[in-house]
Amino acid sequence: MAIGDVYKLNVVWGSDVSEHVCVNDFYFIQNLALVFDTPGEDLVERWRAEVEGAYKETVTNKLFIKSYRVSKAPAFDTEHEESGLTVLGAASGDALSPILSGLLQLRTADLTRRGKSRNFMPPTTETFNTAGHPNSSYTDDLLFLANLIVEMDTENISYARWGWGMYSKTDEEFKPITSYAARGTWSRQVDRARLY
Repeated sequence: MAIGDVYKLNVVWGSDVSEHVCVNDFYFIQNLALVFDTPGEDLVERWRAEVEGAYKETVTNKLFIKSYRVSKAPAFDTEHEESGLTVLGAASGDALSPILSGLLQLRTADLTRRGKSRNFMPPTTETFNTAGHPNSSYTDDLLFLANLIVEMDTENISYARWGWGMYSKTDEEFKPITSYAARGTWSRQVDRARLY
């Protein structure tokens, strides 16, 4: 619960028709003293206030956020959870296959393979698909989303500063994200096949 501590935010998506879930992991480092009582609460509240709206715009309305979980490195035991949520994805239209995923490619100042990461986004809709590829509207939305996540590390009197990055469990090392890109092809997440 101190400046420099690293946390993982799990965003758990589900549907009414399946027990299967889709989980997005985001790693953050606390860069300023807390405003809320606990780091988990502070991180989730800042995410919900500044990022959640743009994030759900990229996700099919067949899915909803079921919970937010925050755990602290290096053990990653859950320290904070907000469950029982029903924050509906806001992308309307026919859903793409649940195994198709948009991809954010992430880079750090480390130019080796250990300095790269990626984030597979939750399923979206045909609205964002053109000729079998993510269209520019979707990739622009992902870049806007990534920019909002980066901005969580700016001063705000309502919340702590949270720096986005990647975390190596092997090295127990956090590396800040320095650049990101939205890939122009769909990725596949076969384990999501039974989401809806």
